[in-house]
This record gives sequence, C-alpha cells and structure tokens, in this order.
Amino acid sequence: MNEKTKKKEAVASEGMPKDFTYEDASRMLTYTGDAHLTGPQGDITAARIELFLKPSDDEIERVEAYDKVTLKEQKRTTTGTRLTYTAADDKYIVVGAPVEIVDECERKTTGKTLTFTKSTDTIIVDGNDQTRAQTKSGGGKCP
Repeated sequence: MNEKTKKKEAVASEGMPKDFTYEDASRMLTYTGDAHLTGPQGDITAARIELFLKPSDDEIERVEAYDKVTLKEQKRTTTGTRLTYTAADDKYIVVGAPVEIVDECERKTTGKTLTFTKSTDTIIVDGNDQTRAQTKSGGGKCP
C-alpha cells in the first residue's frame, strides 16, 4: 500500500521453485521442490506453494503452502506445516504440530494454529484445546 495515497499498488512477487505448473482454467500456479516465494505477502519457503490468481487479472487472491513451511515477515519467522494467505484481508493462517513464531527479540511462541492479520499487526496463537499456547523469553535480546 502506498503510504501517501493509501491505495494498493501492484507489486511483483518472485517464485523460485525446482518445478512449476500453471493451470489456466483454475488460474493456479504450483511451485514444487524447495519452493520459494517472495513479495508483499512475505518470504515463504515450503515443499509446495500454490498461488491462486484473481479471475480478472494477475493479482494473487490466495497462497497455500504445504510441508516444512517457513514465513519471514516484519522481523518474525513463523514455521508450521501449512500456510494459507488471503490477499483480500491480508491474513495468514498457519497450522502445525506445533506452529512456532520467533520475533526479533528471539521470543518463541508456540501453539497449534496461528492467525496473523497484517493490516492490524495482530497475532492470535491457539492450542486448539490440545495444548496450551506459550511464549518463552528470548534471553534479554531486546529492551
């Protein structure tokens, strides 16, 4: 988003997979084999990344990432087994056993599901009634 005009601007994303397929009917790109995607949605690596494009243009509508998922954004690193990003609400949902998020101060938070809304910078970590979500100190790395 342009900070001056408060309007969304087109920004390119770059994918770096070992293998790549595109299905025109579903408008879905699939990256496999050490897939890596960088762009406004963050820096995502996984075994497989699927990008779903909007019907009207080449904008990303949704991103799905599977197996050994790592998301790096806003000085945080999140790991899990599956990630869903939706562009309409700038929301990430990451699940795993466990999901782990490490911030710039090296504080580690774990749970079963992480929901992150980029526009409001809110993070919800849930244990899904199976385990408790917890945060461990980063050892005094930040004030």
